[in-house]
Amino acid sequence: MKGKNLYVLDSSLLEKFKQTVSDHDDFLINTYSNYNGKNLWNLICSAKDWLSVSVRGLPYIDLDHSHDDVRSLNVMQLLTTYDIVLQAIEQLHRVFEIEHPL
Repeated sequence: MKGKNLYVLDSSLLEKFKQTVSDHDDFLINTYSNYNGKNLWNLICSAKDWLSVSVRGLPYIDLDHSHDDVRSLNVMQLLTTYDIVLQAIEQLHRVFEIEHPL
């Protein structure tokens, strides 16, 4: 399947998460904008944004590019994008004081 990146993530999970945050944003803002003197609401929004950028961008990483150097950079981009997803999820676990399963 030339040109198709098969290493994508399920965007429906992202949409459910974003909808849940939106549905409860009053509670989240009131609870986490000053949580023990820290603005954790910003961290929640940042994680949500990075998840969106990563999940939506993954399908456009071309792992079958005809030029070896570009393909190598695209593999690095794939790995970096996965790392961003992992870091965002870990950040959310820290904010919500949930033990990270990985």
